[in-house]
Amino acid sequence: MVGLLSWNYLGLGTSAKRRAAHILVKKHRIDVLCLLETKVTTVDESIINAVWGRYNRSLEFITAEGLLGGIIVVWRTDSFCANFFIRSCDGVLSMKGNICEGKKDCLVPAVYAYTNPAPRNNLWHQIEIDLGSSTLPWCLIGDFNEVLVPEERINAGRSLSTSSTGMRALSRFVETCNLIEFPLHGQKFIWSNSTCMSRIDRAFANPHWFSIFPSINLSGFCHGLSDHCPILLSCAETNWGPRPFRVLDCWWYSPNFFKLVTDFWQASSLRSPAITSALKDLKNKLRHWNSTSFGNVEEKVLEIESQIDKLESLKEARLLADPEVSQAKSFCEQLVKFHRMQECLWQKKSRVQWCNLAILEAPFEIDEITSAVWACKGSKSSGPDGMNFNFIKKVWRIMSSMLPKGINSSFVSLIPKVDGASSLKYFRPISLVSCLSKITVKIISC
Repeated sequence: MVGLLSWNYLGLGTSAKRRAAHILVKKHRIDVLCLLETKVTTVDESIINAVWGRYNRSLEFITAEGLLGGIIVVWRTDSFCANFFIRSCDGVLSMKGNICEGKKDCLVPAVYAYTNPAPRNNLWHQIEIDLGSSTLPWCLIGDFNEVLVPEERINAGRSLSTSSTGMRALSRFVETCNLIEFPLHGQKFIWSNSTCMSRIDRAFANPHWFSIFPSINLSGFCHGLSDHCPILLSCAETNWGPRPFRVLDCWWYSPNFFKLVTDFWQASSLRSPAITSALKDLKNKLRHWNSTSFGNVEEKVLEIESQIDKLESLKEARLLADPEVSQAKSFCEQLVKFHRMQECLWQKKSRVQWCNLAILEAPFEIDEITSAVWACKGSKSSGPDGMNFNFIKKVWRIMSSMLPKGINSSFVSLIPKVDGASSLKYFRPISLVSCLSKITVKIISC
């Protein structure tokens, strides 16, 4: 999984809130979305479609009691395969399943704790019963409605005794379940209301979870239309720098491509006659066009296939009208075009001759090694070990089965490239390889 997002959104009744959640899902490539305090008594397709989209998702939920509570969990079916659910006192929805990329079983409980201390303590106790003894990796994320230390709350208006009791109960629960808290980045406080602030949304995991995700981070973002900031658990990804520009062959299938290039080139030739400058500007233009107008080919294929399925279902129930027949034909033509685009994309990404992989991964055979040795000139100057290949060839039958494991180790000598060299950049490294190391190089280069 890449991202696990939890957000107490104080109701999903307005389209603006649903749209804001949808933007977060797309921006951060969320795999599992936990929406808390939804305040909806019925969860229909329109809500989920507005928040997540129509495709590649599944969901489970706990409805609100009037305007109190409510949890919706949506996940990508190609990232997480849920097969069992646990509901703890209507305040926790736990998913048991496996992470598709590694087929590893785990538990992901989403929590919305009660504001009343008594039922909140009962919730901690119920989670201990349901999950505390589990040997699976599990991560608990959501709104706990309590802090662990007084410094996590400012101007909250609670009495000292009430706060201390709630903090002790939460601390005892964390200790009993052997949970480790994720340090929060980006925000100090998650909930705010006028002058009051506190950190009541958080995430914990048991030690087994960290064996799967050793480099996972918890980040907080702007609260937007809610009084709670969304929190995101995500794997730390390597920053490879800016993505290089690549021309995609599937662009030729777009009717707008050649018009775009023609119009740009005519305008560019008037501004500057230099072709290098024009190509640089065209690259930026094509990059923008690919991300905004050309779009995601995979999503378009799924959308067209869905439209075709709907027409096929209608066809089974009745005869299609002429406009519907024309529409079905148009969808099929579009599907063929987009499948060709997909094929071009995969051809561009795949530079490997897969049929040769078995040969490349096979261990070296003794005949290959012997051929490499005999291909080396025997009387060339010897290495630091004093041996040349005439000697190796003469005694090869004796020593061929005893090549040392440290064959790739060697000394490096720095040869100055200029007189008076005083910095490393003015030296050329020369590897003082032995004749055995030359065998390895020869085998690889053959």
